[in-house]
Amino acid sequence: MAKIFCIANQKGGVGKTTTTVNLAAGLAKVGQRVLMVDLDPQGNATMGSGVDKRQMALSVYDVLLESASVAEAAVYSEKCGYHVLGANRELAGAEVELVEVERREKRLKTALADVLDSYDFVLIDCPPSLSMLTLNGLCAAHGVIVPMQCEYFALEGLTDLVNTIKQVHANLNAHHPAAAGERPAQGPLRRQGVRHRDPAQRAPRRSPELRSARRGVRPRCPRQPGLRRVRQGNGRSHRQTLKSGCFT
Repeated sequence: MAKIFCIANQKGGVGKTTTTVNLAAGLAKVGQRVLMVDLDPQGNATMGSGVDKRQMALSVYDVLLESASVAEAAVYSEKCGYHVLGANRELAGAEVELVEVERREKRLKTALADVLDSYDFVLIDCPPSLSMLTLNGLCAAHGVIVPMQCEYFALEGLTDLVNTIKQVHANLNAHHPAAAGERPAQGPLRRQGVRHRDPAQRAPRRSPELRSARRGVRPRCPRQPGLRRVRQGNGRSHRQTLKSGCFT
């Protein structure tokens, strides 16, 4: 039986897609069977997983409208080692089409019930809003991971999200979803991807004469061989995970 985790936050740009893709790649790396569900109409998690959203015959849109099953719509990413239930622009229309249908908030939960024995983990990347798509993700999940910024306005938005999770917990989801943890994706004072070099590895001091000749020029430490400094955010544009084994 798969464990389903929903990565959600109504605030945009906090690292939901980056967290989802890298967590899926990490779990697949250690031999877990993973299904990544993209509920964002932008389709960034789909493209980041090495699947072209413009070439998909079926997507999560068809699953939500019950015109296709998860097994039919999911595709396997050879580069990353996990299955992807992708999204594209069509998913934006699902918000309108789901308004008057029955069980609209449980469409994804019902669809995933047929494939839970085929996976160890299901990771759901939600859009940056508390919409019907996010509600579908919360209703299907066993737990919620909340990437967030360490800022005041982010904490205000977190209050709304927690209230929504409590309402889903009480009324819609028999699995009792709970916040599995708030992940501080972006700290205010620490630059991401920066390695603090050990003092013993720094370049040797130059003589006073050489320092005076190069006054005003800061000596640069030699780069360690084989060390790549790729910031977490830049990895998405190169389709690279933190493991650096995918999307090349």
